[in-house]
Amino acid sequence: MTSDRPPSETSHFTASYLAIRGLQKFATPEQSERVAGRIEQARRWLRETVPADTEDRAFRLWALKLVGETDASLRNAAQELLATQRDDGGWSQTADLLSDAYATGSALVALHRAGQLQVTDPAYSRGLKFLLQTQLADGSWFVHSRSKPFQKYFESGFPHGADQFISITASAWATAALALAYAPEKEQSELAASRGQNWPQWRGPQADGVAPQGDPPVRWDEKTNVKWKVEILGHGVSTPIIWGNQVFVITAIDTGKVVEGAPRPEEQPDRPFGIKFPNTLHQFVVLCLDRNTGKVIWQRTATEGLPNEGHHGDSSFASASPVTDGRRLCVSFGSRGLFCYDLAGELLWQQTLDPVQTRLSFGEGCSPVLHGDYVVLNRDNEGHSQILVFNARTGELKWKADRDEVSAWATPLVVEHKGHTQLITNASKRVRSYDLATGNIIWECGGQVSNVIPSPVLFGDLVCCMSGYKGSIALGIPLDAQGDITDANRLAWRHDRDTPYVPSPLLYDGILYFTKSNAAVLTGLNAKTGQPVLEATRLPDLTNIYASPVAAAGRVYIVGREGTTLVFKAGPKFEPLATNRLEDPVDASPAIAGKQLFLRGRKFLYCLESHADDPAGGSQK
Repeated sequence: MTSDRPPSETSHFTASYLAIRGLQKFATPEQSERVAGRIEQARRWLRETVPADTEDRAFRLWALKLVGETDASLRNAAQELLATQRDDGGWSQTADLLSDAYATGSALVALHRAGQLQVTDPAYSRGLKFLLQTQLADGSWFVHSRSKPFQKYFESGFPHGADQFISITASAWATAALALAYAPEKEQSELAASRGQNWPQWRGPQADGVAPQGDPPVRWDEKTNVKWKVEILGHGVSTPIIWGNQVFVITAIDTGKVVEGAPRPEEQPDRPFGIKFPNTLHQFVVLCLDRNTGKVIWQRTATEGLPNEGHHGDSSFASASPVTDGRRLCVSFGSRGLFCYDLAGELLWQQTLDPVQTRLSFGEGCSPVLHGDYVVLNRDNEGHSQILVFNARTGELKWKADRDEVSAWATPLVVEHKGHTQLITNASKRVRSYDLATGNIIWECGGQVSNVIPSPVLFGDLVCCMSGYKGSIALGIPLDAQGDITDANRLAWRHDRDTPYVPSPLLYDGILYFTKSNAAVLTGLNAKTGQPVLEATRLPDLTNIYASPVAAAGRVYIVGREGTTLVFKAGPKFEPLATNRLEDPVDASPAIAGKQLFLRGRKFLYCLESHADDPAGGSQK
């Protein structure tokens, strides 16, 4: 349907939306068959016709929602509209104009009403900021008219003279966008609840190893409390993540196809730890499993290629955990690339990354971090260390920073503190805090030992960082710090005994739990003061440990490399509850969601859940 009336005089999409809305609302029962045919005709037109400007894109999205288009189609239409948001947070009517309230308000309302943008999303917040900054003292918004007058001019009582009619509409759109966000508490609480019910990233919803709403089983073995057990082809040591009914896991599969010219392993020089570079193509695969059954919902090969280096015998080419916010799924395969999917498995964007060389070719393993509109990937290596920050919606590089670092594998931590968002990296030379928006360094602190792997954790206004290869160090660093704070007098606390090499610490109810190097010796510190509350304690039935500890429902779970899990009560006194053995060795860290515990072994992924009538299940404090 066409239109020749301002302010949308050139948008057939706006006219079509209004026509569809009218047909759906006012058609009589006798007209239903004819109306259905017309709406189907409109659906085909909406699918096939390319929008030209913001008005078109907004009303195309809204109209697609009206006609019941698929979720994938709606997501694509929303991405087209979101991709045109300007750096100032606003939208412009056309590409050659400045941002204004008409385009911005209509885009925000359409995105939200179509179910494609929550008012708590950073993109919505930036749009609101633009509207608030451009609102005039009288409460209105001014937009210059592009319409050719077709009727005699008159004053309506609204300000802005000859531009009053477009400004009226712009002010209405802006007010609607603000009104939708006026009481976002429900959406914020729902989002927080969703994170708490899931395991959306490395180290869980709070990045500290805790499942705040979890209550997994206390006891299990290969025949007891195993909800399902599925084989994961290939090899990977990354933690699975869970969102809703979906479990996401990545793996690298050796195809056996020899790459011509690539040296065979037996022809290569001897390297430390017997590391060899592969000479065969590998598939780098993302799997989505049904949480209830373990069956594959979808599988995607992100890329196929020859790895640029080898990896430590205990590592893999799929060592970085995925991350999701419930809308996007971001996956890193290191030098093979960064990939972003929707939860239905549709590729939204990908980024090719330069190959890097890690120390002794141990391999890459730093997990991506997803925070609002930002995706963070740290790449500390033996050549050109960098931190990269991408737009989560488009994959566009927002900023990057060179780092004076050698190889490290610690996943960064993003925290909000007094109106600023800090991006904190733990590394071999220094712990650093960056301003997430700009990349500027806020503070930095030396003192770590080499080969840093443990991730930082947050306790109140302190960040706790540690490392434990060829030495031991743990630091409590105030988030209020500025500049170089290596001096111990500027730290909250310092601890120099029995810190971990591979596992990250667990922060639960104010106690910082960690193991000595990769050994089964546990220490607990008061996270505020750094003082020991649980002195070094030998853990029974465990030997070597790579997996990071997790906690839920007043219990701590520590998994040994041989597949044995020790469960004990959280607190300053060590009180074991159970020792559970599986047949598959485990190096990947556990994940907890609800009443389920997920353990990834060398070959199998286990979902452990107690039966309602099982006295050896959860809810034991």
